[in-house]
Amino acid sequence: MLGRMREKGHKDRGIYKAVSLIIQLIVVEKMPIEKRWSKFTLDNLNHVPTVFGVYELADYNEVIYIGSGKLHDRLKHWKSSNDPCIRKASNYRYEELYSDERCRQKERALLTEFKRRHGRLPKCNERIG
Repeated sequence: MLGRMREKGHKDRGIYKAVSLIIQLIVVEKMPIEKRWSKFTLDNLNHVPTVFGVYELADYNEVIYIGSGKLHDRLKHWKSSNDPCIRKASNYRYEELYSDERCRQKERALLTEFKRRHGRLPKCNERIG
């Protein structure tokens, strides 16, 4: 549909742009975090940028928490946390999104997809709320 609208020089470019944006949001929200897992150590966290994004914490191969915000700040916060659930995290990965709104949308999409696949939220998301 978008290709035909573009090819024919569709008169209503506003509709084309709106449909294109909706498709981009759907595709972005449905994709998992593609970055490889890293060890959840203070040394590794020093290399994380201070930009908005989403992240996952894992206890080896099980995702235990999905969150969003300023990546460096949030991950360092969780690393120094006394929360017994979060303290089990051994690995992390993240995706830079550069916008608070986009990272909140992606976080909701990741949580929704996790719940759809597993019938529940990640362990620490259920505990923290």
